[in-house]
Amino acid sequence: MDVPVRFIDSIVNNPLLMQFLVHRWFFLLEYDPRLDQLRVYDTRSCTLETLDAYLSSEKPEHATIFAEDRWKMRALLTGELYGPLEMRFVSPEGVYYSREVDARPVEDPARGTLYVGYAKDITDQKNQTQELLEQARHDSLTQLYNNRTGKELIDRYLQAKDPYASCGMLVIDLDFFKNVNDCYGHLFGDKVLQEFARLLRTLFRSSDILVRFGGDEFVVFLKDIPNTTLLQKTRQLSESVQQVKFWENDYRMTCSIGACFLPENTAGYSFDQLFENADWALYQAKQNGRNQYVFCDNLRRYAQAVPAAPETADIDARYLHNDLISTAFELFEKNNSFETAIPLFLKIVGIRLQLDRITIVDTHIRERSISRQFQWTSPRAEPVPLNGNSFTKEDFLTLFHSYDEYGTTVLQADNMGMYSPQGRALLMQGGAQTVVYAAMYGEGEYQGAIAYVVCGSKRYWTPQKRRELGEITKIINAYLSKHLAVNDVSRGMTSAASLSSIRPSITRRYACGCGWVCTPLSPAA
Repeated sequence: MDVPVRFIDSIVNNPLLMQFLVHRWFFLLEYDPRLDQLRVYDTRSCTLETLDAYLSSEKPEHATIFAEDRWKMRALLTGELYGPLEMRFVSPEGVYYSREVDARPVEDPARGTLYVGYAKDITDQKNQTQELLEQARHDSLTQLYNNRTGKELIDRYLQAKDPYASCGMLVIDLDFFKNVNDCYGHLFGDKVLQEFARLLRTLFRSSDILVRFGGDEFVVFLKDIPNTTLLQKTRQLSESVQQVKFWENDYRMTCSIGACFLPENTAGYSFDQLFENADWALYQAKQNGRNQYVFCDNLRRYAQAVPAAPETADIDARYLHNDLISTAFELFEKNNSFETAIPLFLKIVGIRLQLDRITIVDTHIRERSISRQFQWTSPRAEPVPLNGNSFTKEDFLTLFHSYDEYGTTVLQADNMGMYSPQGRALLMQGGAQTVVYAAMYGEGEYQGAIAYVVCGSKRYWTPQKRRELGEITKIINAYLSKHLAVNDVSRGMTSAASLSSIRPSITRRYACGCGWVCTPLSPAA
């Protein structure tokens, strides 16, 4: 029995289907619902196989479709779904492959409704797609997971993990790796990274998540592991890396490791929170001389818990969880008044990042003085004096040249020897232990900075967090400059053509009435 002529004509007249007719893995299908019979034809309409009781048999001998995919074929051959649908098959020899299958109802005058369609092999296409997906998920040099994929896999595990399961994270830096590239060349540096990745695959389980986080920084996430085992694996890594030898030269690899353990019955932690805890421990290992490991002493150091009311009573709950960049644009665009939006946004940033104070500072380079435009402080800290202060040329240049690629610099109270006593007092006011200064520019000129201050204890800021602060500062600076310039235009002080080139003053005090100090102040004369 031949395939219905109308169906053959529809295929022949379809250029997308005709390209597959010459493929030896392209078949034509005809299903008769009344007989529950499936016929398979080749591209010359010759019958290859007739399968009886195709849908009614519970365990058909001809069922080469994976059991999990048989519902798709049933849906196609009963008109419940239209294809094409992907299905998985297995040959009698045990070879697995994939096919694209489609079937549509066709009325036959003699036999009634038939379902006719095609099946074509897409195994090679699927394999190529899967290979590309795998390449996109892995770092090309080390073949470990890349930053994005590693974070997704770890977050997925943390969200779904058994509450009785414990896990751990290691953040690892190769010591003085920049010197490797400078002394031995980048090709040798690549080999060092590859050998370290090979060591990680040797020491850790296939279920663990191994990530090249960037440059010479790696992350290892260990699932379902007790604290004692995490300690053993950390020590083993620290010792094993020193045994790796290279025939090209006498280089000996060492690494610094920060470890964080998440015990059982502890939930609600994300990749970012565990990473910052482990990264803090890594910073301690580096400060202590490198080539060692340090465990995070306080899991809630970076828990990022949202404070309870009344501190957050006047804040929309979604602002305490949404991305800070998106929140900034929404607040500044929604509020007609910048003086209403800026105190609220600074408060949100302070709560989200557990800061004690945020100060927007204007720098007057010619006068060698500063003035503060806005300041927010938490209930834990005292506001700093808002009168102008002066600085030396040397202190300014030291600060200016310390800004990184994100436009930020991190100052620690116990490491300020490069500044004069006057500079130290100015930069670390109000009991500050750690301050991130994020630069503000206008038309390529340095205009000032925003100081993000922690007073309670020393904090180490990751590159990811510094990048975020840099982006937040750019947004604040853009809206602040626009706001100040518009104020001066309204006073007739300048023309609209010069809006972007001035930083005018604000002369009135703003009180938000929430108990948090949010104060604009005019610059010093």
